[in-house]
Amino acid sequence: MVNDCIFSICELWNGLLLGTLSSVIASVLILVYVYHRDKRKLRAKFGKAEGKYTGYRYDEKNLVPETKPASEATIEYKRDNLLSIVLKEIEGRNAKGENFVWTGEMRLEFESSGTIIWRYENLDDKLQFGFKRCMLREDTDKFYIYLVGEGHYGKEILVRDKTKSN
Repeated sequence: MVNDCIFSICELWNGLLLGTLSSVIASVLILVYVYHRDKRKLRAKFGKAEGKYTGYRYDEKNLVPETKPASEATIEYKRDNLLSIVLKEIEGRNAKGENFVWTGEMRLEFESSGTIIWRYENLDDKLQFGFKRCMLREDTDKFYIYLVGEGHYGKEILVRDKTKSN
């Protein structure tokens, strides 16, 4: 009896194994590429808020920002749409004579708005925390972050020069 098949069963298994293995490798490579591409896009979209800012409070009627700086803030990009913020008040001091400092997690829902969950770090045995809404605006030479606090915390605007290095 003559074997009419030109392939052996061994060649069939080799072909299946090689095809499956190359498909898995190609899928993994594409997955890694897409993951890193998306990470770069998110950093470009949300990371532009990163930097050092000068903060100005609004007047008593919450209409116009004051001209005297009230705080200094540092914002760092963490991942995806998450940034961290550390704000040091220039005038407010605790019992030890240290400037009040609050830290927060800034989660941006959109490129131009988000929420900050914050808490004071050095309030002499008190715990104070809350939420702030933030709105971001980019100008040709400046970057603005408007903070709207709850209760008596009022409004504040953070300003960063885009021309200065961070």
